[in-house]
Amino acid sequence: MSANPRGLTRLMLAMALLLQSGGCLVGPDFSEPPPPVASKWLESNDPSVVSVPLVPTGQRADWDWWTVFHDPVLDRLIRVAYEQNLSLVSAGTRVLEARAQLGVAIGEFYPQFQQGKGSMIYSRSSHADPTATPVSLLRNFWRDALGLTVNWELDFWGKFRRGIESADAAYLASIAGYDQALVTLLGDVATTYIGIRTLETQIKIAQENVVKQKKALAIAEAKFRGGTATKLDVYQAENVLGATEATIPQLTAQLKQGLNALRVLLGMAPQPLDDLLGRSTQIPVPPTDVAVGSAWLDRS
Repeated sequence: MSANPRGLTRLMLAMALLLQSGGCLVGPDFSEPPPPVASKWLESNDPSVVSVPLVPTGQRADWDWWTVFHDPVLDRLIRVAYEQNLSLVSAGTRVLEARAQLGVAIGEFYPQFQQGKGSMIYSRSSHADPTATPVSLLRNFWRDALGLTVNWELDFWGKFRRGIESADAAYLASIAGYDQALVTLLGDVATTYIGIRTLETQIKIAQENVVKQKKALAIAEAKFRGGTATKLDVYQAENVLGATEATIPQLTAQLKQGLNALRVLLGMAPQPLDDLLGRSTQIPVPPTDVAVGSAWLDRS
C-alpha cells in the first residue's frame, strides 16, 4: 500500500506548525523592572497647579500646550519645526527602520527559502527529415515539469521567536525615542523663542535707558557748570550711562546666538527669520494656572 503524498505533506506541515507554536524557549522571559514613581507631584498643593482634564476627543488637553500662550508666531514656529527638524526626521526614520526589521524577524519564523521551478516543452518531428516515416510524424507531444523547494528551519528552541521579541522591543523603543525627540524639540523651540523675545525687549529697554541717561548726564554737567552739583554727580551719571551702553552688545550677541539656535531647531539654513518672527517683540504671557499630569480618556 503506497502512502498518499498529499496526506504526508499535510502531516509534515501540521507537525512543523506544532513545533513552531509549542516548541521550547531558551532563556528567561524579559521582566520589566518597576521604576520608582512618586505618588504625587511635589507642587500638588500649589493652587496654581491644576491637573489635566479629560477631553471628549480622547487626546490629552496638554498635547498642544504651547497654544496657551496665544502667540501665532510660536504656533507657526512649532509647525515648521515639526515638519523639517532634522533630528526629528532622523528619529522618524529609525522608527521605519525598526518596523522593517520587525517584519524581517517575523518572516524568519516561516520557511526561510522557497523556490519554484516549472517548464513546458512541445516536441514534434520535422517534416523536412527525409528519413522520417509517416508513423514518426505523428509522435508529437507536450512535456512539462514542476518543482518546488522549501527550506524551513523549525523554531524548536525559540530562536526566531526570541528574535521577534527583540525586534518588537526595538520597534517600541524607536517609537519612544521619537516621542522623546518630539517633546524635547517642542520645548526647545518654545524656550528659544521666548528667550529671543525677552532679549529683544531687554535691548529695547536698554536703548531707551541710554537716551534717558544721556539726558541725565547733560543735566548733571549743566548743574556742575552752574555750581549746583559736584563733579561726583557727573561721574556717577557717566558710570550709569557707560554700564547701560555696555549691556547692549552683550544682549545683541545673546540674541544672535538665540536666532542661530532657532534656525537649527527649525532645520533652516542661515537666513533671515523676519518672515517667521514678524515685527512684534512682545514676550508671550504664560497662563496663571499650570497644567500637569498625563490624564487620558479611556478609548475603549
